[in-house]
Amino acid sequence: MCFILSTINPTAQPSPYLVSLIQSKADYNADGIGIVGFRSNGEIYHQRSLKIDDLVLKYAASLPYSLIHLRAATEGMVNLENVHCWLRDGWYFAHNGIIPNLGNT
Repeated sequence: MCFILSTINPTAQPSPYLVSLIQSKADYNADGIGIVGFRSNGEIYHQRSLKIDDLVLKYAASLPYSLIHLRAATEGMVNLENVHCWLRDGWYFAHNGIIPNLGNT
């Protein structure tokens, strides 16, 4: 099962607790990471990667507002296309489970 975390970090400084939490989940959920959030200047940050490394985790833990998805591939292939957060019709989203016929939604 994937791990989805929404954060509010008013200090915009890396939170050691948050980095530790994400790292502990990344051991099992190692099939990709997706992050969407707001930078301190209000710009949107969006990244999806198959590689979960310390730099990505620390950056994710320092965004003022973020949605983080750590994938555990219980269904589908391990590829970038299956890593959330997705952008569709101006909305970023992530989900847990399977959405049949997503292309038709």
